[in-house]
Amino acid sequence: MLNLTPRDLELITLGELIGDVTHVDSLARAVIDSRHIGTDDVFFAFKGEKVDGHAFLQAASDNGAALAVVEQRQSNIGLPQLVVDDCQKAMARIALHRRKQFSGVLMSMTGSCGKTTTKGMLVSILRQRGKTDATEGNLNNELGVPLTLMNMDASSDYFVVEMGAAERGDIRYLMQIAQPDITAITNIGTAHIGRFGSREAIAETKAEIFAELQEDHKAAINLDDAYASDWLELLADKKVHSLTFSQQYDTADLLARDIVSSFESIQFTLCYQEQTKAVKLPATGRHNVSNALCAAAMAILAGCSLDDVATGLAEFVPVAGRLAPLKGSWGGPLLDDSYNANPGSVQAAIDVLCQFDARRWLVLGDMAELGGYTESAHQDIGEYARSAGVDELVAFGEQSNHTLAGYFAASASTDKKTGRAFTDHDKLVAFLRQTLQPGDAVLVKGSRSSAMEKVVEPLLITKVSD
Repeated sequence: MLNLTPRDLELITLGELIGDVTHVDSLARAVIDSRHIGTDDVFFAFKGEKVDGHAFLQAASDNGAALAVVEQRQSNIGLPQLVVDDCQKAMARIALHRRKQFSGVLMSMTGSCGKTTTKGMLVSILRQRGKTDATEGNLNNELGVPLTLMNMDASSDYFVVEMGAAERGDIRYLMQIAQPDITAITNIGTAHIGRFGSREAIAETKAEIFAELQEDHKAAINLDDAYASDWLELLADKKVHSLTFSQQYDTADLLARDIVSSFESIQFTLCYQEQTKAVKLPATGRHNVSNALCAAAMAILAGCSLDDVATGLAEFVPVAGRLAPLKGSWGGPLLDDSYNANPGSVQAAIDVLCQFDARRWLVLGDMAELGGYTESAHQDIGEYARSAGVDELVAFGEQSNHTLAGYFAASASTDKKTGRAFTDHDKLVAFLRQTLQPGDAVLVKGSRSSAMEKVVEPLLITKVSD
């Protein structure tokens, strides 16, 4: 809840309040989509690349908004308006004000893969200790984070903020607003490499989450990541307390050992300061062990015990579309990883698929935002799929031919593996329905632009039971 008055916003933003607001005791929420406006909400008429929020002031008013924050006054709209120079800057100022009102522990993470899953795991752990709130969905950009902070429950003991980046400086900007007490980077991969140009540039951008920390803050470091030594050096210079985690190195503060993975869960032993705790995580894939370690390390830095960690991880509910284990209509397992895709996350998902002792199908939509790496990245994934043990590749989208080219290039001349390409969801689904056999294991994955959930839904029966 925003819990500020229109006059409060006028003072915080240095704007000009126009209209009668004497009837408004307190504003409820900050919103940028007029379709989601409720009674006593404040609507920010943000100007985007394709849509100008000023065109939706009447809709916001009709839906119950008490106030609109605008850059140009709209005199033909009866809704009270707060005129500011820049809506985004106004949002940032209000978000910073709300952050300063929060007395609990605020925690943030970024990374190429696993941010939302790690956030969910961390929230589940922290709830063992106290009231916990977090970013909704993936509102992790220059608009989503301020909205999250403006609407956060200031009575929470813990608040978890996810941070994403589209270019250099984005994380720094968000850090200056959110000012978290504890931060982490899940990993560095090649997601959005088309925007950044290189993996090194991605690492430098993500490292802004550590560079902006103050001396009394804390950080969780993934010792398995290639850039861990750079982060540790950076934090040592800043005298920030760090806690390392790893699946590989015994020198880490927090370790996962004796990892046993099934198709619905992962079991491992968590080791910290001569303590051990058995953990059963209702997720699949070794990459989720890394996500769990990251969440555990952040929770420990916040004062949680290993018992809290184990209980919280056991109660974690996987996010839909992120390697959710389902049962397909053909009588075999369906791994729904349709939410998004980048080269690193696709490889991790393929590794999970290839644990099945069955005919293994990869149904892969295009990976977006790879820039000049697009063709080679899809070819590389095709090669990886074949070498990992994928039996049948079904590629979807404009890059299908590149994915298939890599897949067949890695195949022996006597290999009976097959591949198909599609650009129509309905035709793809029809092919799978006709071809899949009982027991076949299927992984569906792709970037948001590929909308691979349109493939999952028609093939779905139900969630696999433990």
